[in-house]
Amino acid sequence: MGYKNKYFFNKKVINLFFQKFTRKKYAAFNSMHKIIHISTLTVAYCLVQVPLTHARTDTSEVVTKIDLEEVEIITSASNALFDAITRNVDNYHPNTDFSALQSVYDQLQFMSNIDIRARGKGGIQADVSIRGGSFDNSMVMLNGINITDPQSGHLSLFLPVESEAIDRIEILHGPAARKYGNNAFSGIINYTTEPSGHNRVQFNSSVGFWESGDNGESYSAFDHNSLTINFATKKVKNLLHYSNAFSNGYTLNTDYRRHNVFYQSGIKAKEGTFDLQFGTADRAFGANSYYTPAYPDQFEQNRLTLASVSFETGKKIKIKPAIYWRRHRDRFELFREDENWYGFENGILVINDSSSANINIDSMGWAYTNHNHHITDVFGAQLTMSTSTKLGKTGFGWHIKNNHLLSNNIGEERDTYVPVRGYPGVYYNKSDNRSNFDIHIDHSKRIDKLFISGGILLNWNSFAPEKVYVFPGIDLSYTLANYLELVGSYNYSAGQPTFTDLKYKDQSNIGNKDLSSYSQHSIEGGIIYTEPYYKTELRYFYTNGNEVIDWVWFPDDRAFRPVNTDEYISQGAEFSTLIILWPTELRSSVRLNYTFIDIYKKIPGNVSKYSNIRHKFSANMNHRFFEKIHLTWNLSYTERDGSYLTYNFESEEHISNSYTPYWLIDAKLTYKFKYLSVFIGSNNILNTSYIDIGSIEQPGRSFSVGLSCDINSKLSKYK
Repeated sequence: MGYKNKYFFNKKVINLFFQKFTRKKYAAFNSMHKIIHISTLTVAYCLVQVPLTHARTDTSEVVTKIDLEEVEIITSASNALFDAITRNVDNYHPNTDFSALQSVYDQLQFMSNIDIRARGKGGIQADVSIRGGSFDNSMVMLNGINITDPQSGHLSLFLPVESEAIDRIEILHGPAARKYGNNAFSGIINYTTEPSGHNRVQFNSSVGFWESGDNGESYSAFDHNSLTINFATKKVKNLLHYSNAFSNGYTLNTDYRRHNVFYQSGIKAKEGTFDLQFGTADRAFGANSYYTPAYPDQFEQNRLTLASVSFETGKKIKIKPAIYWRRHRDRFELFREDENWYGFENGILVINDSSSANINIDSMGWAYTNHNHHITDVFGAQLTMSTSTKLGKTGFGWHIKNNHLLSNNIGEERDTYVPVRGYPGVYYNKSDNRSNFDIHIDHSKRIDKLFISGGILLNWNSFAPEKVYVFPGIDLSYTLANYLELVGSYNYSAGQPTFTDLKYKDQSNIGNKDLSSYSQHSIEGGIIYTEPYYKTELRYFYTNGNEVIDWVWFPDDRAFRPVNTDEYISQGAEFSTLIILWPTELRSSVRLNYTFIDIYKKIPGNVSKYSNIRHKFSANMNHRFFEKIHLTWNLSYTERDGSYLTYNFESEEHISNSYTPYWLIDAKLTYKFKYLSVFIGSNNILNTSYIDIGSIEQPGRSFSVGLSCDINSKLSKYK
C-alpha cells in the first residue's frame, strides 16, 4: 500500500492521505511499529476529512483511531448527497463549539459564499440566495427530501429542526437540474440529521438581550432552548429533538416565538435499511415593514408538518425508493390582530389604543376585510438506483410530485368554499394545483487523471403541459499534480413561477398571471489546491438567463409586480480557503471566503426586490486553548447592489434608498467540563446599523450566555 507522507496528529486521531493502494502487504504501516487491525479496503480512492474535504473519485471515508500501541482502521461509505469531485460543494457541521452564532441560518452568513437575508435574528425567517439567484431559485432539502415551498421561496428555509440536531449542511453552488429538477436553478442546500448508533442526551439553553442599532436602547431578552436525544438498540437508532425560542424583539413589532419537534429513525432489516422522519414546527412573529414599509404593523404565523419514509437496499445495484408529504399552513396579517394592535368589530378594522397608529384607517381609501390564509400540500415519490462497474458509476432515478394550494387570496375561484379553522365567516375560496415529473440518468468515470461526470434529465410540469424540458449537464476534473486540480462544468436549468408570483395580491404586491417559465445556461471553471493542512479554491461562473423572474417596483401602481426580464447575465468569482494552523491539542483554524457577483438584468424601473450581493468577504477563526477553552471569531463585509424602499408617512410617498456596505463581528468563548459546556458570546459587536431585506434595520449589538449538557454513552448498540 503506497501513501503520501502527509498527516497530522489530533489528540487521538491521525488522518492519512492515501494516493493509491499497491499489492504489498500493508507496507505503509510497517514503519509505524504498531499492532494493526485492518479490514480489506474495497475502494480505489478515499476521501479524508481533516476537517477540510476533498475528493478525487467516489466519496468514501477513512476513520483512524489510535489507542496506545494499537491502530484500528475502519472504512465506511459516506452518506453525502452531492458528488463534490468537480462542483463547488461546501460541507459544514453546525452542532459544534466552533460557531459564534446559535441560529443555523446566521452561521451560513459567515461560513459559505451564499447570501442569507434574514428578517431578524433567531432564524425566524430567512431568504437564501446562491450566486445571485432569488430565494425562489434555490432548492432546500432535508435528508435528501425536497422541502422547497411552491407557494413562495420565503418559506423554504422553515425547518422543524435546529442546529443542535443537524449533523451536516451541504451547499451545492450552481444549478443541478440534470439530477434534481427545475427547483435546483441556482443551487441546493441539504440539511442532514443522523441518529447516533449509541445513546446520547444533549440539552442546550441560552439567554441574552439586544441593543437597538441606532440609539443603544436595550430591549427585552431573548432565549433559546433545545433537547436532543439519541437512543439505539441493535437494529434501531432514533433521534428525538425539541427546541423553542422566544423574544419581545429588538424594536417595535419584531417579537417572535417558535417551537420545533423532530423525530428520525433508522431501522436495519435483513433486506435493507428503513429511514423515517417526522417533523412539526410553529412560529409566529411581528413582521415590521417586511413586505411593505407603508404598513409596518404586519404579523405572520407559519405551521409546518412533514413526514417521509425511505428504504435502501442492494449491494451491486443500490436502490432507494422514498415517499414524502409536506404541509404548510400560513396566516399573514397586514394589520396585526391583537388586543395591543388592531381588531375587527362587525367586519371593520379598528385601531386599538396601544397600537403604533402609523396608519390612518379612515383615510386609506380601501377596506381591509380579511387576513391572508393559505394551506400548501406537497406529495411526492421518488426512486434512485446506482451501480458501479469497470465502466464507471451509473445512476438512474425518477421523481413525481404534486403541489396543491388552498387560499383566500391566491389561485382560481373554487366552486366550493372551505371554512378557515378558527375564523368564522372566512373561507378558502381559491385554489391552485401543479404536477411535476422528472426522470434522469447520469454516469461518471475516471480515466487516469481525468474525471468526467455527465447526465440528462427530462422534465414535465403541468404549468406548461405542452413542453418537455431537457436538462443536460457535464462536469470535468483534471489532476495537474498531486494536490492541484482543474475543474469545469456546464449545466442547463429551468424553472416555473411560484403560486405567489402568478396570483398574489395586496396593496403593495400584485402577481402576474402572464408570467412564463424561465431558463439559463451556466458554465464554471476553477482550480483547487489541497494539502493536509490547507485547502483553497478559486472559481469563475457565468450564467446567461432567459425570461428570469424579478419583482419590480411600479411607481404608478405604488406596488411591486413580477416580470420576465428581457435580458439576464450573471457572472462572478468565488474564493475560499481553509488553513489548519496548529494540528495539536491547541488546534486553530482559519476559514476565508470571498464572493464577487456582477448581474445585468433589463427591467422596467430600477428598484427590484432581488438585490444581490456584489462583494462579500467573511472570515471564521477558531482557537482551542488547553483542550477546554474554545474561542471563535466571525468577521464579514457585505456590499449589496440595488436599493430598497422606505415610506414617508407625512407625504405618503415611497423613497428609494441605496444599500450601505457594512461590517459585522461576532465572538463566542466556550469552556468545556466533562459533560457540561458554558459560553458567553456577542453578535454585531460593533453595533452596526444595517438593512438586509425589507426596510427595517437589523438588530444591534447582542450579548448572550448559555450552557450545554452532553451525556454520551461510549457503548455502541446499533449494529
